[in-house]
Amino acid sequence: MRRDAALRQSLSTTSRSPRGPEKDGVDYYFVSEAEFVRRIDAGMFVEHAQFGGSRYGTEVRNIDLARAANADLLLAIDVQGADALKSQFPEMAVTICVFPPSFAVLEERLRNRGTESEERIAERMRIAEGELAIMRKSGFSDYLLINGDFEQAVNSARAIIAAERQRFSRYYPAYLDELFAVHRATLS
Repeated sequence: MRRDAALRQSLSTTSRSPRGPEKDGVDYYFVSEAEFVRRIDAGMFVEHAQFGGSRYGTEVRNIDLARAANADLLLAIDVQGADALKSQFPEMAVTICVFPPSFAVLEERLRNRGTESEERIAERMRIAEGELAIMRKSGFSDYLLINGDFEQAVNSARAIIAAERQRFSRYYPAYLDELFAVHRATLS
């Protein structure tokens, strides 16, 4: 994010309590279960899911803020959320499935957080196995990024984003007409 001014982080809304130093409006928007449900009923989410007993979702305001800033929106969401976004925005949503080098590394990272119980770690590992099965389905994932070395993972993500920005279908037809007309005129 610090290396690309045209990227905006989508801030998820959650019904869970903050962990450690997490701050409302910085790490997540923390709301009560009742408020989360009220926002669902009001149509304020483009996607939402239950994960580990808490709700998480992406509010429409994240997309509106990114559009107003003419920025690409980066979301950290689960496979349910990615599936919902891909179905709503098939031409715009790009999935980069980020995964550690192995399940052993994933478990080690969860343990090193020091915020999860043994039961919660076991549940997270089961969820990861199920998500991996979904990510492997044909047509679901656009990219797989193995997050072993942080700097390498960042560089890979930047390369994917740069390539996606150049995708021909992302250019408006009027812009292409103007661009090609200018080039035709200079060739004549």
